[in-house]
Amino acid sequence: VTALNLQKNKIGPEGVRFICELLKVNRTLTILELGYNEIGSGGTELICEALKVNKTLTTLNLYGNAIGDKGALFIWRLLKENVNLPLTILDLSANNIKNDGVKSICEALKANRTITKLYFNENTIRETSMKFICWALKVNKSLTGLYLDKNGIGDKSIKLLCESLKKNNTLTTLSLSSNYIGDDGIGFICELLKVNSTLT
Repeated sequence: VTALNLQKNKIGPEGVRFICELLKVNRTLTILELGYNEIGSGGTELICEALKVNKTLTTLNLYGNAIGDKGALFIWRLLKENVNLPLTILDLSANNIKNDGVKSICEALKANRTITKLYFNENTIRETSMKFICWALKVNKSLTGLYLDKNGIGDKSIKLLCESLKKNNTLTTLSLSSNYIGDDGIGFICELLKVNSTLT
């Protein structure tokens, strides 16, 4: 088995313990889908501890698990202290992650060399959070896909994002659907695309 999909069940922190024991010894699993369970920050901590010893998992989906800023802190520690993890795709969408959590994830992205796709849809990204994202994008050299749909992102934040992407030459996919981008915002995006040669 290389892919395990357990989305939309009722797996809480206790159930996660069994999954973590598996992750510590399994040598074939590359994809783990745990979206819409009841993992919370406690379950996230357990998963992060298991991933420190796992050598095969490349995709982790934690969509809709209410991990919050505390859970994001555990992920920060995992990514920062284990820069050569096999993990390349991370989905943290719909997890009630706000400024502090965004800052934690972005701190990790500054050091991490393996994450290529980050799904961060349906969280809360305002101007302060966007500054953290921009800061990470200026130095990260591995991220090729960034997904920020349904985050309430407005024109001011788009301006910041576009300025940072003028200095980034690795990101190829940027998703911003269902935000609050207006005329000014689309103007910033169009100006960016005149000079950015990697976004496709």
